[in-house]
Amino acid sequence: MRPSHLAAVLASGLVLIQAGGAPVQSSAPASVSARTKAALLALETAAEERGEDDGTLSLTFAFGGVAAQVYQEPGVSPGTVGSLQFNVGFDLPNRVGLNRINDFNSKRKHARVYIDGEGDPFLVSELIVGPETGSETIKLWLAKMRDLVPIFVREVVSN
Repeated sequence: MRPSHLAAVLASGLVLIQAGGAPVQSSAPASVSARTKAALLALETAAEERGEDDGTLSLTFAFGGVAAQVYQEPGVSPGTVGSLQFNVGFDLPNRVGLNRINDFNSKRKHARVYIDGEGDPFLVSELIVGPETGSETIKLWLAKMRDLVPIFVREVVSN
């Protein structure tokens, strides 16, 4: 295994097994929050972590000047994280037409736009995570969301 691949595997928290069956590394995987922060740092994006009322964590950051959040959704087992939810929303003076939202959603399968109770649009995407989900996977998902935010603004918010 090349050193760069080894470093990536070790950073992901996976356990490697030597030929004799002994683990090379036996530490627990980095927390989902730590892996998400590492992914954001790799995208040159700083994030602020905060606790939510339900005991979960969220990260707040900006993509292209637009505020975004990633919420950790609880897993099936107590104390675990089952998914990460990306969320960008706007409070607009006028309601967004459903045709714009339907058009946006019909072109994309990895994220959706929803309307809250006040008629404001929110871009949402969810990534299922587990102990094996590394920072690189989270980074690729966040990079896709980063690239989608200006399209969301252009096609839904600003139209």
